[in-house]
Amino acid sequence: MKLPIFIADAFTATAFRGNPAAVCLLENTLDDDSHQLIAREMNLSETAFIRKLQPTDNFTQSSHFGLRWFTPESEFPLCENTNSTLTFATMSGELKARRAEDGIVLDFPLYPAFPQDFHEVEDLIKDIRYSPDTKNLMVRLSDSYNRSFLETLRVNTEPLPRMEKTGKVKGLILTLRGEPGEQTPHYDFYSRYFAPWVGVAEDPVTGSAHTILGPYWSEELGKKEMRAFQCSRRGGELDISLRPDGRVDLKGSEAGFQQGRDLTDRTGRKMKLPIFIADAFTATAFRGNPAAVCLLENALAEDAHQQIAREMNLSETAFVRKLQPSDNFTQSSCFGLRWFTPMSEVPLCGHATLASAAVLFHKIKNTNSTLTFVTMSGELKARRAEDGIVLDFPLYPAFPQDFHEVEDLIKDIRYSPDTRKLLLRLSDSYDRSFLETLRVNTEPLPRMEKTGKVKGLILTLRGEPEGQTPHYDFYSRYFAPWVGLPEDPVTGAAHTVLSSYWSQQLGKREMRAFQCSRRGGELDISLRPDGRVDLKGGAAVVLEGTLTV
Repeated sequence: MKLPIFIADAFTATAFRGNPAAVCLLENTLDDDSHQLIAREMNLSETAFIRKLQPTDNFTQSSHFGLRWFTPESEFPLCENTNSTLTFATMSGELKARRAEDGIVLDFPLYPAFPQDFHEVEDLIKDIRYSPDTKNLMVRLSDSYNRSFLETLRVNTEPLPRMEKTGKVKGLILTLRGEPGEQTPHYDFYSRYFAPWVGVAEDPVTGSAHTILGPYWSEELGKKEMRAFQCSRRGGELDISLRPDGRVDLKGSEAGFQQGRDLTDRTGRKMKLPIFIADAFTATAFRGNPAAVCLLENALAEDAHQQIAREMNLSETAFVRKLQPSDNFTQSSCFGLRWFTPMSEVPLCGHATLASAAVLFHKIKNTNSTLTFVTMSGELKARRAEDGIVLDFPLYPAFPQDFHEVEDLIKDIRYSPDTRKLLLRLSDSYDRSFLETLRVNTEPLPRMEKTGKVKGLILTLRGEPEGQTPHYDFYSRYFAPWVGLPEDPVTGAAHTVLSSYWSQQLGKREMRAFQCSRRGGELDISLRPDGRVDLKGGAAVVLEGTLTV
């Protein structure tokens, strides 16, 4: 079946701020595994699934629906994100959403938080509370700190699930008292929210956290009506009203993202962008490496590229643009191509190039057998193959580095100055299972390596002997926290380095590789006489829509 899917930015009136959520409308029941696979594919803090409760219901006139929320890791019991009031039947009971002149009001339960001991850190922390209903721990910082401190505070959430394994805590709230009432803009309190236990390192704006923050700050400030700001990178604001019936109204704006107003191009004209998500280096949906692909009829304002990439929140978003006004995506064979992570532009990306070619070949029905992309790394070609798409990429050598102190663990270390990638080959005593289950904390790496010399870390391992099935010549994983990617699922650009290295090590010019991320993906590699490399992989286009703000 085909599912209507939307992305909306909640608790903001401005696109690319607030908290983006995906929303799927279900005409029929969807199996539980599919909910989780779709949520993982969207890679947003939550994906909401709205389902009709009766066969006679419809999304235009009915007012009562089922609603479930999934993070990329698991189902979540409470999240927020033309009748005047809608009722959603959820794991947390009935929740209502009603129209307001300047936003949407959510009718949510209130959850008290109970005091905890914190004498050892009382200079930093003014209060600690725990909410057993929501399994959230709330930490109020000292009133000596201000909004700027909370916004710039670096929180390493990676070790938290290992430190707290009891299941008692599923979310961490940091909060801070707001400014005096006469300041503008005035917020009664600030917060940030972290939930690595359910796969959300930091949530941009969290309505459910305010079901705890609301009663806490109401008691502290002696107020029933409050205004709050969540100090994530995107930021978002909520109007809070505690009701006499023991519930809370949370009001926030939303900026429609896939239906609504238009995006502005570099000249100020309005435009709509066709957007796709394709899973690269796999023939199976929800595996491989997902990339967003935007097709640009006209030049896009420079900062819009980064805003869209941050909104999509995938390892890379590709922007395919026409080079001449007379070009078209169906018949032309040469296009401009740029790639952006949620943090920055990158000079080379394999899986997003493969995804771009797949969209043009399979969805747009481009008539050419070979496409040429003009990029920061020169001209790259993608050609049709019977069982996939072949990328013609440059080869980058990696040079030996000293590693005597860790030679029991590591067999080789190489550095590629062309790509600024460091390659670590693990000892041959390790196998695929070891590499797949290895826990790598990438959070401190950008602080440890600040010279700009390294932008990516490759871990690689020799494959099995030829007789084993399936046979892969080598395995790898790829980490790039320097550009906002803790781990990339399948990385074509990394294989421009790996191919050169393993060809020399194995004495082979034709190889098969597997990247051992959670999603996994495989590549067929062929080193060419002209010093370049062909990377072949499949691609599954899983989402097609229109990007609007």
